[in-house]
Amino acid sequence: MRYFTTNQIRASLLLCVLAAAGWGIRYYLAGRQMDNPLPFAPITADSAVVRAADSIRAALEAPVDVNTAGTEELQRLTGIGPELARRILEERRRRGAYANLDQLTRRVRGIGPATAAGLADRVTFNQTDGTIHGTGR
Repeated sequence: MRYFTTNQIRASLLLCVLAAAGWGIRYYLAGRQMDNPLPFAPITADSAVVRAADSIRAALEAPVDVNTAGTEELQRLTGIGPELARRILEERRRRGAYANLDQLTRRVRGIGPATAAGLADRVTFNQTDGTIHGTGR
Protein backbone atom coordinates (compact mmCIF):
# COMPACT_ATOMS: atom_id res chain seq x y z
CA MET A 1 0.00 0.00 0.00
CA ARG A 2 1.28 3.45 -0.85
CA TYR A 3 1.09 6.37 1.59
CA PHE A 4 1.22 10.10 1.06
CA THR A 5 4.41 11.96 1.78
CA THR A 6 4.50 14.73 4.38
CA ASN A 7 4.59 17.42 1.69
CA GLN A 8 1.56 15.93 -0.07
CA ILE A 9 -0.40 15.86 3.18
CA ARG A 10 0.53 19.50 3.90
CA ALA A 11 -0.48 20.56 0.38
CA SER A 12 -3.82 18.75 0.68
CA LEU A 13 -4.53 20.35 4.05
CA LEU A 14 -3.61 23.78 2.69
CA LEU A 15 -6.03 23.33 -0.25
CA CYS A 16 -8.83 22.25 2.11
CA VAL A 17 -8.24 25.24 4.42
CA LEU A 18 -8.18 27.66 1.45
CA ALA A 19 -11.38 26.17 0.01
CA ALA A 20 -13.15 26.43 3.38
CA ALA A 21 -11.95 30.02 3.80
CA GLY A 22 -13.19 30.90 0.29
CA TRP A 23 -16.63 29.46 0.97
CA GLY A 24 -16.80 31.25 4.31
CA ILE A 25 -15.88 34.61 2.79
CA ARG A 26 -18.36 34.09 -0.03
CA TYR A 27 -21.14 33.24 2.44
CA TYR A 28 -20.29 36.27 4.61
CA LEU A 29 -20.25 38.69 1.65
CA ALA A 30 -23.52 37.31 0.27
CA GLY A 31 -25.23 38.14 3.57
CA ARG A 32 -23.79 41.67 3.62
CA GLN A 33 -24.94 42.40 0.08
CA MET A 34 -28.51 41.63 1.03
CA ASP A 35 -28.29 44.06 3.97
CA ASN A 36 -27.22 46.97 1.72
CA PRO A 37 -28.89 46.56 -1.67
CA LEU A 38 -28.16 48.99 -4.48
CA PRO A 39 -30.51 51.96 -4.63
CA PHE A 40 -33.41 51.50 -7.02
CA ALA A 41 -34.99 54.41 -8.86
CA PRO A 42 -38.01 53.53 -10.97
CA ILE A 43 -38.32 55.11 -14.40
CA THR A 44 -41.36 57.36 -14.41
CA ALA A 45 -43.25 58.74 -17.38
CA ASP A 46 -41.67 62.18 -16.90
CA SER A 47 -38.07 60.96 -16.53
CA ALA A 48 -35.31 62.14 -18.85
CA VAL A 49 -34.81 58.61 -20.17
CA VAL A 50 -38.43 58.33 -21.29
CA ARG A 51 -38.38 61.82 -22.84
CA ALA A 52 -35.18 61.02 -24.74
CA ALA A 53 -36.61 57.72 -26.00
CA ASP A 54 -39.80 59.47 -27.12
CA SER A 55 -37.87 62.15 -29.00
CA ILE A 56 -35.74 59.54 -30.76
CA ARG A 57 -38.84 57.53 -31.69
CA ALA A 58 -40.54 60.67 -33.02
CA ALA A 59 -37.48 61.58 -35.09
CA LEU A 60 -37.31 58.10 -36.59
CA GLU A 61 -41.03 58.03 -37.39
CA ALA A 62 -41.22 61.58 -38.78
CA PRO A 63 -41.77 61.86 -42.54
CA VAL A 64 -38.58 62.21 -44.56
CA ASP A 65 -38.35 65.01 -47.12
CA VAL A 66 -36.95 63.25 -50.18
CA ASN A 67 -35.78 66.56 -51.68
CA THR A 68 -33.55 67.50 -48.73
CA ALA A 69 -32.69 64.15 -47.09
CA GLY A 70 -29.20 62.75 -47.08
CA THR A 71 -28.13 59.14 -47.45
CA GLU A 72 -28.64 58.21 -43.79
CA GLU A 73 -32.13 59.71 -43.64
CA LEU A 74 -33.19 57.93 -46.82
CA GLN A 75 -31.86 54.60 -45.54
CA ARG A 76 -34.12 54.86 -42.47
CA LEU A 77 -37.04 54.35 -44.84
CA THR A 78 -38.31 50.81 -45.32
CA GLY A 79 -37.02 49.33 -48.56
CA ILE A 80 -34.30 51.93 -49.13
CA GLY A 81 -30.77 50.59 -48.83
CA PRO A 82 -27.42 52.24 -49.55
CA GLU A 83 -27.59 51.68 -53.32
CA LEU A 84 -31.15 52.96 -53.73
CA ALA A 85 -30.39 55.99 -51.54
CA ARG A 86 -27.38 56.72 -53.75
CA ARG A 87 -29.59 56.53 -56.88
CA ILE A 88 -32.20 58.86 -55.36
CA LEU A 89 -29.55 61.44 -54.48
CA GLU A 90 -27.83 61.15 -57.88
CA GLU A 91 -31.11 61.59 -59.78
CA ARG A 92 -32.06 64.55 -57.57
CA ARG A 93 -28.67 66.14 -58.25
CA ARG A 94 -28.95 65.55 -62.02
CA ARG A 95 -32.58 66.51 -62.66
CA GLY A 96 -33.73 68.47 -59.63
CA ALA A 97 -36.29 67.98 -56.89
CA TYR A 98 -39.07 65.41 -57.01
CA ALA A 99 -42.66 66.69 -57.15
CA ASN A 100 -44.36 63.58 -55.77
CA LEU A 101 -44.03 59.85 -55.16
CA ASP A 102 -45.10 58.98 -58.69
CA GLN A 103 -42.27 61.06 -60.11
CA LEU A 104 -39.80 59.48 -57.70
CA THR A 105 -40.97 56.03 -58.82
CA ARG A 106 -40.59 56.88 -62.52
CA ARG A 107 -37.19 58.56 -62.20
CA VAL A 108 -35.37 56.15 -59.88
CA ARG A 109 -34.76 52.60 -61.06
CA GLY A 110 -35.46 50.11 -58.27
CA ILE A 111 -38.47 51.81 -56.70
CA GLY A 112 -41.41 49.69 -57.76
CA PRO A 113 -45.04 49.61 -56.66
CA ALA A 114 -44.32 47.64 -53.48
CA THR A 115 -41.56 50.00 -52.33
CA ALA A 116 -43.67 53.04 -53.27
CA ALA A 117 -46.60 51.72 -51.22
CA GLY A 118 -44.32 51.36 -48.20
CA LEU A 119 -43.00 54.90 -48.66
CA ALA A 120 -46.37 56.61 -49.15
CA ASP A 121 -46.91 57.60 -45.51
CA ARG A 122 -43.24 58.15 -44.71
CA VAL A 123 -42.10 60.75 -47.30
CA THR A 124 -42.81 64.36 -48.23
CA PHE A 125 -41.69 66.40 -51.21
CA ASN A 126 -40.75 69.91 -50.08
CA GLN A 127 -39.77 72.07 -53.05
CA THR A 128 -36.84 74.49 -53.08
CA ASP A 129 -39.24 77.45 -52.91
CA GLY A 130 -40.55 76.20 -49.55
CA THR A 131 -43.89 74.84 -50.75
CA ILE A 132 -44.81 71.34 -49.73
CA HIS A 133 -46.48 69.22 -52.36
CA GLY A 134 -47.94 66.86 -49.80
CA THR A 135 -47.05 63.44 -48.61
CA GLY A 136 -46.25 60.56 -50.86
CA ARG A 137 -49.93 59.71 -51.40
